Amino acid sequence: MLKRLLRAKPVLTAAGYILGAYLKFVRKTTRFTFEPADIYGQIEGHLPIIVTSWHGQHFLVALMRRPGHDFAVLVSLSPDGEINAAAARAMGLKIVRGSTARRRERTIEKGGVRGMLEMITALKEGLSVAQTADISRAQSRRSG
Repeated sequence: MLKRLLRAKPVLTAAGYILGAYLKFVRKTTRFTFEPADIYGQIEGHLPIIVTSWHGQHFLVALMRRPGHDFAVLVSLSPDGEINAAAARAMGLKIVRGSTARRRERTIEKGGVRGMLEMITALKEGLSVAQTADISRAQSRRSG
């Protein structure tokens, strides 16, 4: 019963908004160093952009973007994704829901195609998009 309650959408959404509020506090109280220091000067003519990060680092986009640089972020349809989506919304990001699957036939079920199409639409509307890279079950933060 408790497990079901903890997976209820209102509970997950509330947890996400609390996380978002905490991350906004972190943003206001943290001094970031950019390398290269003029990163926006280097990408200005190339906006919108596509940003990919590893799982566990996906909120860096929200924390480090400059004011007025709007992003749409791809978030899984999973219960954990509900928390991430609410936190990202609280931080002023547009949400695109969907993910891929290890088995190709499940990609439609998990919203991967719809998510990709929404990300393309966001780019056409001038929003940059952000996504997380899938991590191998064997090794974290390694591609291939």
